[in-house]
Amino acid sequence: MMLQEKKLIIQPQAIIEYIWAFFVILNGNSVYHASAGRDYHFPLICTILSALLLLTISKSSRIKERRVLLTTILLAIYCFIYFIIKYNTVSKEIYFLGYVISLPLLFLYFVTLKRIGKIEILFARLENIVLILAVVSLIVWLSGPIFNIIAPNTEMVISWGRLRTIEGYFGIQYITQYDNTIIKGLVRNTSIFCEGPMFSLWLSIALSTEMFLKEKSSWKKICILVVTIVTTTSVTGVFTIAICLGLKYIMSVDSIKKRKFVLISLLCLTCLPIIGFFIYDIIVNKMATASYLIRMQDYVAGFLLWKNNPILGGGFGNLSTLQKYILNSITTNVGFSNSVMAILGTGGLWNFFIYIISVIAPMLGNYEKKKHRVAFALIYCFLTITTIFFARYIAVVFIAFGVASLPIFGNREEGDSIEKTLY
Repeated sequence: MMLQEKKLIIQPQAIIEYIWAFFVILNGNSVYHASAGRDYHFPLICTILSALLLLTISKSSRIKERRVLLTTILLAIYCFIYFIIKYNTVSKEIYFLGYVISLPLLFLYFVTLKRIGKIEILFARLENIVLILAVVSLIVWLSGPIFNIIAPNTEMVISWGRLRTIEGYFGIQYITQYDNTIIKGLVRNTSIFCEGPMFSLWLSIALSTEMFLKEKSSWKKICILVVTIVTTTSVTGVFTIAICLGLKYIMSVDSIKKRKFVLISLLCLTCLPIIGFFIYDIIVNKMATASYLIRMQDYVAGFLLWKNNPILGGGFGNLSTLQKYILNSITTNVGFSNSVMAILGTGGLWNFFIYIISVIAPMLGNYEKKKHRVAFALIYCFLTITTIFFARYIAVVFIAFGVASLPIFGNREEGDSIEKTLY
């Protein structure tokens, strides 16, 4: 009887969290987000669901501490001031819905989860959906474009760099890219995303969640994620795998001296050959390609824009402000390639400050899972340097998670009583 009552309490909250996670992923550069025929307004849906998460928490679970409520209000005010000042150039939908409204809401929700020792639960929901996408994508990718057992049966027009029509399978797998470096002409496994690096981003988030935010890691899940990352043929994804495995191994060593030895050995045996291959790949394959030129110019363009607008940037999320700083005409019809310079260039120090707090916060304080949170924060930092997702809802989730990790917002102080009512 007790178990049945607990299920009735768990089910509604978990269902909303999974629905929330599903739409956050769709907003993360999926083909549906880039659809040229229809605007699904994913940021609005995600914002409504974030508010619903808070509303469905029982009264006894709600945080009433002044410092938490004050921080929630200050976050909203801080972002709203920027929104007003840069109103004419800011990307209005994602900034207002994501940062002015959702960031405070998600921060409050993460603090609530933190008090019951379940601050990682939303990332676990995201990981479970990504795992399903990984398994489905592997099956359809192998059955479709690789072995031609099934033929494409749907198509979609997307706006990704330019307007183009892509073919797909059942609306759950699309052909969006071909590899031009490792196995030239190979159809990359991009699942429902616009390109390999975007699918690799979500797989990398899921991998780091499984390895660093879970009580016990499942090697079956890790293997599925690793294999799927490889099929995206994303260099960033391969680096993420190496970093995750390296950090996991270092954390398994007890003494500091042994950790240093393992770290040096790891660099020599794993990272250096990968870096060597990466450099070779750039020299032989990419330095003469648009891909390499775009990536390098994006870092420069972001810096130049920030240099001319150090405090407020050119307008958060408005990548058009970067165009005049990009010298090569080949980049006119493509997006930006990394988040960190986009945050700094378009959002200035005003928004970069929040980002830095979200990276540093998990490294502060003294708690049981600190080293795992630090590892997760390092992966997040690496992904923002190498991949573009700063103007997507997942970036807001990361920032809210990071800020909520600050020691001043407590840990599991009220654990048992809240856990019974919330989960």
